[in-house]
Amino acid sequence: MKNDVKGIGVDQTDFSQEFGSNGNLQSFLAMNQLAEFPNDPDSVFLGTNSTIDVLGQESGHRWLAYVRFRDGTVNSSALLEGTMLTGASSLTLKLQ
Repeated sequence: MKNDVKGIGVDQTDFSQEFGSNGNLQSFLAMNQLAEFPNDPDSVFLGTNSTIDVLGQESGHRWLAYVRFRDGTVNSSALLEGTMLTGASSLTLKLQ
């Protein structure tokens, strides 16, 4: 919806008006139906993750999907472990 963060290598954008938020809405997580998650958001259900863990991880993609670091004399994206965005608008977690 909106990216006003600088310094992560991503253009600043603002599509929040199209969602009726007058510039306030910055992101939205579509996380499937509530029935897919335990009633207790701290309950472990996905490997070693709770609902809170999953929400935190997914919302972190807003910035962390673009993290780079200096490795000696070159910029590296090795921390991304194959999660580079290649034309996709978001990263997706598939619950099984």
